[in-house]
Amino acid sequence: RARNMARGGVQPFVAVQRDESRPATNGSSTKRLRIVGVFLFAAACATLTFEGAKKGMLARSQTFSLFESADNKEMISQLAQQEVTTRLAQQAAEHLPAEARLMAQSLASNSSIAIDCSRKDAYVLLQTSFASIAANTSTENATMYAKDSALAAASAAAKSKWLTAEAKYRDAQAAHVAAVSAADYARSKYSGYESATVAGQKEWDSLKPKYDEESNQIASEVPVIEELIVELSKSSASKKATAPSQLAAFRAKANQLSVPSHDKRMAAQVDVLRAVMLKADSEGAMAAALKVVQGLLDTMKGRKTEIAEAVAKMEKELSANKLSLKSWEEKVVDLSDAADKNKNTMNTQGLVKAQLAGAANVAKEQYEDYHAGFLDDVAKFERELRALSTIDAKLGEAVAACP
Repeated sequence: RARNMARGGVQPFVAVQRDESRPATNGSSTKRLRIVGVFLFAAACATLTFEGAKKGMLARSQTFSLFESADNKEMISQLAQQEVTTRLAQQAAEHLPAEARLMAQSLASNSSIAIDCSRKDAYVLLQTSFASIAANTSTENATMYAKDSALAAASAAAKSKWLTAEAKYRDAQAAHVAAVSAADYARSKYSGYESATVAGQKEWDSLKPKYDEESNQIASEVPVIEELIVELSKSSASKKATAPSQLAAFRAKANQLSVPSHDKRMAAQVDVLRAVMLKADSEGAMAAALKVVQGLLDTMKGRKTEIAEAVAKMEKELSANKLSLKSWEEKVVDLSDAADKNKNTMNTQGLVKAQLAGAANVAKEQYEDYHAGFLDDVAKFERELRALSTIDAKLGEAVAACP
């Protein structure tokens, strides 16, 4: 054994007995060397382990990159299609004879089959079974499409109802705002006419008695002045001197004249008349007195007309304000009622809108939840129908080839 190891370049193990006569320090050095050797061995193991882990991670990364490439995606799709075909073959031949089951697996795994007319019955059995599966798959597929379409239509219909309710609510809201604005305007007009009526009534109550008193006073003096005018006209037309008794009578009537105290124009005219009458014995005094009296009469008649016009105007304005006040009072009531009705309509439409919005959200969620799974199921059914079509073509070819 030692010779064999020597040939290989490895020296044989030889037991060496320790010399007890050597110093003890040599033993300590040997111990330290052993400890250093242990550490070096551990470090080497750790290094190997780390390198192995790196290589494993690199391999997995390369594998993932491989699967992410376009070619491998196509390979994965083909494998998935093959799995579907195999599963459908197992399903079709599950309750058929063993020969049909073996043939089904062959159909699933091969692109073509070796036609053996002695197996025509098995071909027909498989063709019928696959046709049944295809019919069921197509029916289920159609059912899913119908349900998806129905949920989509229900979601669209619910959304349409909600949008219609939303539009009605907006219209009701606008109508309510307009009604409230109209009612507010009517209240402002009513308030204005109410203030005008109160002020007009206050003016009427204050001025009408004064106007009546002044008008009555003027009316009572007009006959006296008209009589004095007649007498002065006669005296002025006579070429004889006015008799003292007649002159005294003229002066007495002039002194008895009473005019409104606040009318300074009339008061001035009366004062002039009285002054003229004091000089009535002079030449031309009667003509001057007649002229003053006629001016006073014109002033009194003019003032009476002014009073009548002022009273008529005040009465007309007060009457018009009262009529407008009554009219706007009725409008305030009507428009306030209309605003309340519009508010109720708006609130009702708001509730309807909220209910339909909730129904639309529910319908939308139902459609989206179903549609997400529907897309996956449709993809699955398409793979199954492709597999069934491929197998049916193989079986149809075999049945047609066999008389």
